[in-house]
Amino acid sequence: MTILKIMGIDPSLRNTGMCLADVDIRNGEIDWRAIAMVQTKAADKTKMQRQNSADLASARELHRGVHKQFAEWRPQIITGEVPSGAQDARAALSFGMSIMLLASVPVPIIEVTPKEVKASTGKKSATKAEMIAWARDLAPHLPWNTHKSKGQVILNADNEHMADAMASVTACVQSTQFMQMMAIYSTKAA
Repeated sequence: MTILKIMGIDPSLRNTGMCLADVDIRNGEIDWRAIAMVQTKAADKTKMQRQNSADLASARELHRGVHKQFAEWRPQIITGEVPSGAQDARAALSFGMSIMLLASVPVPIIEVTPKEVKASTGKKSATKAEMIAWARDLAPHLPWNTHKSKGQVILNADNEHMADAMASVTACVQSTQFMQMMAIYSTKAA
């Protein structure tokens, strides 16, 4: 076996981006196969919906969406940023849900840091727009979210979540942990 299927996940409470890549363990080359996103809605204040009920519904929707993609894509490895450091209670809730979402997927996970994710684009302080442009340049064949403005096709800002998932895969493939795993798989394949 020379190809590993890796699923990148950029988890968050409202927009969880995902990607699938085939990675050749002989040389680390990445073949981008798919992108997807799960989006949830905040509590509907006009219907007097309780915040905790909306949060539970969001958690279920995220779990369902990520596990649907997992079942469809059948990756051997997951990678993503594991959030840390919350400024307030809502951020802490989002971080907790994101960590639980990553932990719920039943394959090994290679954690990457926010610095590694941004650096994988070639720019340590890449903006959201630069991350999206980087990912689109790598995989123009994937179904990016777009809209038309003045006759031009424009990439939507929500593509940042799928772009971050792709950057997570790139950072993963460059990590020491992945290189050690490649050595093990290469030995087994020989």
